[in-house]
Amino acid sequence: MTLPAFNPPVSLVVTEAQCPKHYKLSREEKQIWKRTAEQLVRLGVLTEADYDALADYARDTIWADSLRAKIRTEGEKIEITNRGGGKSYIRNPAITSLETVLKRLEKFRGSFGLTAIGRTRVKCDAAKADSEKDILDFSKEKL
Repeated sequence: MTLPAFNPPVSLVVTEAQCPKHYKLSREEKQIWKRTAEQLVRLGVLTEADYDALADYARDTIWADSLRAKIRTEGEKIEITNRGGGKSYIRNPAITSLETVLKRLEKFRGSFGLTAIGRTRVKCDAAKADSEKDILDFSKEKL
């Protein structure tokens, strides 16, 4: 099923985004929120209704980073001890969490035109977008 292109009414599009304080984002999350919002403003697709999704995107991005660090520290397999004292190895549960977060991040990127397929679904204001290269650089930044 193909989704129709998202074209917000011009009157709703934000020309300058400021992260609302009530989101209580960390410093790193605010940096991600601001950087992403700037890209979406350039594309001409950001509205105030998108701010919640953008805050979730920032939180998930930081969470993904912390899960990656946990996996690097603990390894892909972790040792567990059963009731009988025997030891075995299982897949680190952080990997499953990371996969879930990455799926959500990918959906967000696609929804706002920050992926190749997403750009075909989102009609952006070419005059506002600095260049296709800027968009591609942004999309690769967190992969």
